[in-house]
Amino acid sequence: KIVGVFLENELARPWIQAKDVILELLRRRGVRGGRGCIFEFTGPGVHTLSYTERGTIANMIAELGANDETRSWLEEQERLEDFVELPTGDTGDFDEEEHIDLAELVPLLAKPSSPGNVVPVDELVGTAIQQVCIGSSVNSSYHDLALCGAVMRGQRLSEGLVSATATPGSRQILDQITRSGTYVDLLMAGVRMLEPACGPCVGMGQAPPSGANSLRTFNRNFPGRSGTADDQVYLCSPAVAAVSMLKGVISDPRQLDPPELPERPPARPEVVQKHILEPAPEGEAGSIEIPRGPNIKPPPEQKPLPDVLAGRVLIVAPDDISTGDLSPDGATVMAYRSNVPAIAEFTFQHRDKDFAKRAHEWGGGFIVAGDNYGQGSSREHAALAPAQLGVRAVIAKSFARIHRRNLIAQGIVPLLFNDGADYDRAELGQKWEIHDLHAIAEGEDELQVEIEGAPAFTVTHDFLPREREIVVAGGLIRYLKEQQPAGV
Repeated sequence: KIVGVFLENELARPWIQAKDVILELLRRRGVRGGRGCIFEFTGPGVHTLSYTERGTIANMIAELGANDETRSWLEEQERLEDFVELPTGDTGDFDEEEHIDLAELVPLLAKPSSPGNVVPVDELVGTAIQQVCIGSSVNSSYHDLALCGAVMRGQRLSEGLVSATATPGSRQILDQITRSGTYVDLLMAGVRMLEPACGPCVGMGQAPPSGANSLRTFNRNFPGRSGTADDQVYLCSPAVAAVSMLKGVISDPRQLDPPELPERPPARPEVVQKHILEPAPEGEAGSIEIPRGPNIKPPPEQKPLPDVLAGRVLIVAPDDISTGDLSPDGATVMAYRSNVPAIAEFTFQHRDKDFAKRAHEWGGGFIVAGDNYGQGSSREHAALAPAQLGVRAVIAKSFARIHRRNLIAQGIVPLLFNDGADYDRAELGQKWEIHDLHAIAEGEDELQVEIEGAPAFTVTHDFLPREREIVVAGGLIRYLKEQQPAGV
C-alpha cells in the first residue's frame, strides 16, 4: 500500500523538530503501522523541511520523495548527476492518507521500550534521567548538534547526570561542528564527544546504568539495545535532549528562549574522499589478497533449497521480534560481527538462552513467530546467524520488510501462515515437513506443512517473481552465480 502523508504549514522551530513528525506518525500507527507500506510525503509543508530534516524522517520510515532540497544536497556533495526528480501524488492518489499540521505539533517522546510508545513531553516533564545521548544515525546533522551546542554554550551538564554523549553523523559533520565552534560548546559543557559511528545506539560503549533512565535522540529503544539488559531508554528530539541535559530531568524546551545558532560551514566532501581508495584496475583486482585475522570467518555457504524441508520447531516466538533479539546489541556480541559462526551463538540469547544449543543438537530447524517478525535495524547478521545454525525457514504471521528481504538473500524462506490461528498450534520440538518448495519458482503460492501426529496446515508467501527464483536457488549469492555466463 502507498500511504500519502500530507504535511501542512511549518514546524515551530527550533523547539519543534522533524523528530516530532515521525514520532507523531508512530504515535498514531505504532511499530506495525508501516508494515507492507511505502510512505510518500507531500503537501506544502514538505517544502519547508531541510534535507537533514527529511533525513531524520526517512531514517525512521520507509520512503521519502526528492525535490529541490535533495538536489541542493547532491550538488553540495559534488553528485548533482545523481539527482532524479520524483513527483509526488495528491489527495486521492493513495491507498491511505495521514494529515499532519506541522504548526500544531508538540515535543514528543517514546517511552521504554518501543518507538511506538509515544506521548507528549508534558506527560514526562520532571522525570529524572541519568544519561543523555545525541547523534548517531539519526538527529546527528549539523543543525541538530548546533542547536544542542547553542543551548549548552557557557553552561554545564546537570550534576544529576552520569554521562552525556554526542555522536556526529559523518566525518563531514564532525568537520563542520569543529569549524563552527559547536564541538567546543559541547565539549566545554561536559559532553563526551564520540567518533561518527553507531556507538551507544547499538550498545557499543556508553551503556546506561542498570535500571536508570537514558534520554536519547536515537531511532530505537527496544529492550537491551543500549547494552544494559534492564535499560529504560526514552527517545526524543535534540531540542528536548539539550534542555534536559541542563536540568537533569526531562524538560519542555519551549520554556527557553531560542538560542542563536552558528552558521553552518560549507560541506567539504574531500574529508570523506581522502579516506577512500580508488578500485584497483580490473587486471590487478583478481590477484589482490585480502588479509583476514582469526576473528574474520566466511558467512555460511548457501545451498540449494530442497523440495521438502524437514525439521523441528526451534522456538515459538511472540509478536514484534526485533533484529536485536536475533543478533543482540552490545559490545560483547558486536565484537564478532566479522565472525558469523561466533555471533550465531548469541541468537535469541535474551529470549531463549538454549536456542543456539538446541539448533546444533537438532541440526537446524524452523523458527515460528507472530506478527512483525524482524522489526528494527537492517542488520544482516539477524539472518546470517540463524542460517549458520541451520534455520532454513521462518513461518510467521507477518514480516518486517527489510528483514524479510535479508532472509531471502541469505537462503532462509520467509513463509506466512495462511490462517493466523495455526500459529497457536506450534509447539517447541514439533517435527514439521514443508512440501513442494520448488513449485514456488513455478508460481505456486500455497504449500502444505505436515506436523507429526497432528493435522496439516497451509502456508503462503508474498514473493515477487525474481524473489521466487532467489528462494529456490538457496539465496542471492547462489542465484547470481547461476545467472553468470559460463566461464565468468
